[in-house]
Amino acid sequence: MIKKYLIICILLLLPFSTAWAVKVSGLYEVDIPVSGQSLKERESVMAEALRQALVKVSGNAAIGSLPSIANALPQADSLVQQYSYSQQQREEGPQWILHIAFTPSGVVKLLHLARQGVWGVERPLLVAWIVLDDASKRQTLSDVNLPELAVYLRRAADQRGLPVNLPMLDLQDLSSVSNQDLWQANGKPLLKASQRYHASGAVLGKITRRAQDQWVGQWYLWVQNEKMVWQVTAESREAVISKGLDNITEALASRYAVLDSASTYNVMMLTVNGVKSVADYAKVFHFLHSLAPVKSLQVVTVDNDRVQYKIALLSNREAFMQAMNLHELLVPSVNTNLDIDTGLSYRFIS
Repeated sequence: MIKKYLIICILLLLPFSTAWAVKVSGLYEVDIPVSGQSLKERESVMAEALRQALVKVSGNAAIGSLPSIANALPQADSLVQQYSYSQQQREEGPQWILHIAFTPSGVVKLLHLARQGVWGVERPLLVAWIVLDDASKRQTLSDVNLPELAVYLRRAADQRGLPVNLPMLDLQDLSSVSNQDLWQANGKPLLKASQRYHASGAVLGKITRRAQDQWVGQWYLWVQNEKMVWQVTAESREAVISKGLDNITEALASRYAVLDSASTYNVMMLTVNGVKSVADYAKVFHFLHSLAPVKSLQVVTVDNDRVQYKIALLSNREAFMQAMNLHELLVPSVNTNLDIDTGLSYRFIS
């Protein structure tokens, strides 16, 4: 029956949500504090604004140091789509904010010319468990504990296009994760406790004060059955958070950012079983088309509940599988990694 409705299905494509990835908005937009609305000041901050947008879209914190990017930053105003001003009320007085939106196609083209990947809008949601030890006591960061530092972490994550939640540290969290779990970097209870926040993974930051102006951060990232560890040193706890988020963002971008091959695309076959209705077909088609590594796709065959797709990729099979693993909609069939000739095989979970 599904064969009769292939054309109709295309018209019925509807967005859907998943528990394992979130869509990050504003990747091509930046807010810059300024003292006023003068042309001179606006022009003076354009290069920094474009650098920040490039960091969010690529996941590369050091992107501004690349020669091709550094040469392009002075012409940042040519990529501006629109800008506006607003005021924020602060204790010390009102603060002007310049909001700049860059043209997505121009930013992507600049990244491609620099041979940098483009990280799509769907990104893994993480829960950040941050423990601070200032030699007098240990505290776990939340919106209640150390709220100013919590605001700093959220802002720093947003500047990197990194979706991060802090735990509520309510009775449920405290009964699931002990202080010993945190300090010993016990990933199992952290991941389990993070599931209530619909997260794809967990971050642990252990930040310790060693001297008056020396802080050390031990950072852990658990995502897709992998564990990564970094250590950073800085002059403040805020700087330790910034460096730790840089490492996390770059690690995730190395998994999910897509490097355009410019003229040629990898082509592979994908078989999806369990597609039993027009609604199922629409949901799977929309999902596949939305994945960052996918350049284009077409339906090759439909046989009962089995649909075979021909997919052109901007990157490689591994990047495609990493993007698929962020979601629960399709799960791999047995030995899908080994079927090189006929492509990948997945099953639709309705």
